[in-house]
Amino acid sequence: MLKKMNVIAAMLAIVMVLCALPVNSFAETKNVNKVDDKTMEKLVLKAKDVFNIKDVYDNFEVNSSSDDQYGTIYNLSWSKKDNSSGVSVSISKDMHITNYNKYENKKYETLKPKYSYDALKKYASDMIKKIDPVNAKSLKLNENTYQNFGSDNAYTFNFDRYVNGRCVIGDGASITIGYVDKSVQMYSLNYNKGFDFSKTAEFDALKSNLTMDEAINIYKDNEYLKPMIKFVINEKKEPRLTFKTIYSNELNANYFVNSTSKKYERYDYPVFLNNYMTKDAATEEAMDGLSEYEVKGIDKIKGIKAKDEAVKKAKTYVKDASKTKVTLSSLNQDYITKDYIYHINLESGKDDKKTYYNISFDAKDLTLLRYSKYNNYDNSDTDKKDLSSEELKKIAMDYIKKNASDIDEKEVKLISAENNSIYFVRVMDGYYVPENSISIGVSMDTKEVNDFSRAWYRKPISYEKAKISADEAYNIVKKEIQYEEAYKYIRDKSDPAKSKVVLTCMPKTTRIEIDAITGKLTSNTDEFRNYSDIDKSKYKDKATLLKQMGYAYLEDEIMPEKNLKQKDFMTFVYGSSSRNDIDEAIDYAYQRAIRNGIIKENEVNKEKEVTTIDLAKFIVRLKGMEELVGKDIFKPVNAKAKLTSEENSYLAIAKALGYINIKAIDKNAKINRDEFINIIYNYIFK
Repeated sequence: MLKKMNVIAAMLAIVMVLCALPVNSFAETKNVNKVDDKTMEKLVLKAKDVFNIKDVYDNFEVNSSSDDQYGTIYNLSWSKKDNSSGVSVSISKDMHITNYNKYENKKYETLKPKYSYDALKKYASDMIKKIDPVNAKSLKLNENTYQNFGSDNAYTFNFDRYVNGRCVIGDGASITIGYVDKSVQMYSLNYNKGFDFSKTAEFDALKSNLTMDEAINIYKDNEYLKPMIKFVINEKKEPRLTFKTIYSNELNANYFVNSTSKKYERYDYPVFLNNYMTKDAATEEAMDGLSEYEVKGIDKIKGIKAKDEAVKKAKTYVKDASKTKVTLSSLNQDYITKDYIYHINLESGKDDKKTYYNISFDAKDLTLLRYSKYNNYDNSDTDKKDLSSEELKKIAMDYIKKNASDIDEKEVKLISAENNSIYFVRVMDGYYVPENSISIGVSMDTKEVNDFSRAWYRKPISYEKAKISADEAYNIVKKEIQYEEAYKYIRDKSDPAKSKVVLTCMPKTTRIEIDAITGKLTSNTDEFRNYSDIDKSKYKDKATLLKQMGYAYLEDEIMPEKNLKQKDFMTFVYGSSSRNDIDEAIDYAYQRAIRNGIIKENEVNKEKEVTTIDLAKFIVRLKGMEELVGKDIFKPVNAKAKLTSEENSYLAIAKALGYINIKAIDKNAKINRDEFINIIYNYIFK
């Protein structure tokens, strides 16, 4: 937001501030927009008062940054000579603090929270009022976007701006507070236009002319929810790649209905969520470059082309191949398809006038998958206008016909064509396939393609046709997600002065995915939702805290009386909130547990109910104390029980650590899910 950095002579007249504050608070002041002494004094004193900045630092610096649209921000920073700690504060001339960050090398005796989530939630609201009393009046805590940063021992609370009872998308504030010492670690004010949220005239002038049913019909008419085929990968199953039918807004997530004009509009440039691969690394290669003898071995099995052939073909995409040298040629494997791909990098020219080429082929038939060309110098004509969408489409389709003739043109659906780039998605029998796409960039000077990328699954795609209709999908959104009116800034990037606020009607969540077979809505993993039966737990406060920290059961219920299963233990400790697929979450947890030595491969039995001896083994391994197991240093934990030396060791260690508190230990006793919450709480915070 802040673009122009003003580098002006350092302030010489800051005498009043220096007099008002200890000398060691200020060491250097530079790059500051001209501001009177009294104002600078107020800014520094405001920052020190709000965040209780002590006079323990050796250096102080002032910088400034400004923007015609947003105004001037003064950046104040305090630090120690050894860089062991420091504080930075960004503040506007009219006293709106826009950023705060504190860092220090500090070790805590315990990471056990001394302050509850509810206590810090109230403190966060109080601090927001102290930091910015003007803007705080229009800020409201959004508990659905709660975050926990375990590495920082802190909670982050997000506040949204509201005007006339409606949310202003993109405006708000966030604050991060340590749960061990209640210290404010970070704060930021998020704004679209100006720092002062009390100015609402532009919002007040907007009136709604739209009913909810009208909005839904407009979304329907524009196919906001599209039937899609989703790729799902499960490394533990065969086939590893399957296809799921869904309704989703992935390709339309940045569209809305204007409540004033009743038009279907788009804000900013296209935003494609790209969140439908089960794995985060869906588009990355899973293997490093293969050695020559490995390539030869694969060649015999897979029938791939020789590397020399790939290099030879790559040079056909270069104007003067004789003056071009190969800088990289490697063979990799595509993560999704498991097909082999050649990557060829070339360069031509000298010194400060070089042209670089990155080219990829399918290793079996040398079908072009990626091509990019770029220079280390600028030879473009900035006065030229962008190519029209019609020009882009013609150039792109000609290129596809020449370099991707295996693709059926009927399956190529235009999604966007602007800024000299064009984007297509595959459509099969009316179903969109967002993982299958083609993007092309065109030079507006030469009208040549300088960037091409295709991700197009070349094997049969087997999927089940939708069992629920599009109308039913919209009804699910209306019932379970709901729509709301909100304010949204629409930016005109060619002329920022024409940017404006509009009143919109849109779904309450950005990402929508509905199973087209079952009609089940995929939950939004950004929202914190407590267990539905939390009140049945003896340890509900501990359960809530652990869940907020990322330690939780996969289910929405604790089911306190049920016995703990092995898979419950592993997913509770090694769970991943970003995984919606339960089977994948379980596999992920076991992979980590096996890798970390918590469970051995021959012990894996996901449905097995955990016994006392199982629990003792897992806990001792988590604590890194297995080297003590089997040593003749432990008294019998139960003289009447028949225990091996190894079993006695596990149980004795677990008891000594306080995880097993039964006098007469029964190694075969089952552990229920509620008691396990208390055990893990003690494991984390003891």
